Amino acid sequence: MMKRRLGRWKALLYKDVCDLRWNGQVLFNLIGVIFFISILAVVPEENLSLSFLLGFIFVMLTMLMQGNLMVEEQEQRTIRRLKQVGFSFTEIFLSKMLVTFTVTVFVLVIFSVLYGNHFFFIVKLFILVLPIVVSMLVAGTFLGIKTKNTIEISLYGTPSFYSIFLLKVS
Repeated sequence: MMKRRLGRWKALLYKDVCDLRWNGQVLFNLIGVIFFISILAVVPEENLSLSFLLGFIFVMLTMLMQGNLMVEEQEQRTIRRLKQVGFSFTEIFLSKMLVTFTVTVFVLVIFSVLYGNHFFFIVKLFILVLPIVVSMLVAGTFLGIKTKNTIEISLYGTPSFYSIFLLKVS
């Protein structure tokens, strides 16, 4: 029974990872965030707020990526097909969250390496931001469920980025 359930999860995650490489909006956000934090790595640290960079990563990557992945399933009508095969909504949403979480951790590792942080700082950072990442994943999931297409994800998700940006700049 456990082996069968694990095989189902592997199949669902494989499907999500294969879909990820063809999703242009998600890849654009991912490459844009990596490019942005790479460019800002040359800015002196006293002029740059760590919380701004983390907020940028969490809103522009984590929340929008999760929302885009969720709404893409609705646009392509694959949720109905997955439900017919026997997957529950919870399994579908958790697999999307796992993919988004993995990509976010990957970007945070790149961020930490670019800024020359040592290993214990990286571990402390991951522990500190874990609740924020989970809340952004949940917000992105709700955003993806409530919207009808990917344009609305950007339309409703971008103001949250601007509110964080304005709080950090002022």
